Amino acid sequence: MARKVSTAVRLAGALDNPDPWTPLHELAMDPPGDLVAVIRATYAAAGVSSQRRRLLAWLLVNLRDEAADSLVPELLSDAGGADADALLRTAVRRRVTIAAVELVRLLAVGTARQAAIDAA
Repeated sequence: MARKVSTAVRLAGALDNPDPWTPLHELAMDPPGDLVAVIRATYAAAGVSSQRRRLLAWLLVNLRDEAADSLVPELLSDAGGADADALLRTAVRRRVTIAAVELVRLLAVGTARQAAIDAA
């Protein structure tokens, strides 16, 4: 009997893979029910690199789960720099509305400025 692998283990394996695109795509196309919660926890974990956060943003863009729409602004509220840029681009691709006050904040962040303009 095959043992079921948890969503957190699957996501960590995808992020640690030298070529993460195939396992991330598989997660996006057939998402486990708790994937959005696992993405939230992984993104917020201390010490998570910007590269991993950009991979998580890519996963959110491609995820077939409407719950991802509410997660993008939540993650964006604490993001800056390249992470904010990736999340803003995710919001644009998912057609998620970002609060004007958040866009104004991000206009001051050089690396996120163009994405904030695009999201506006």
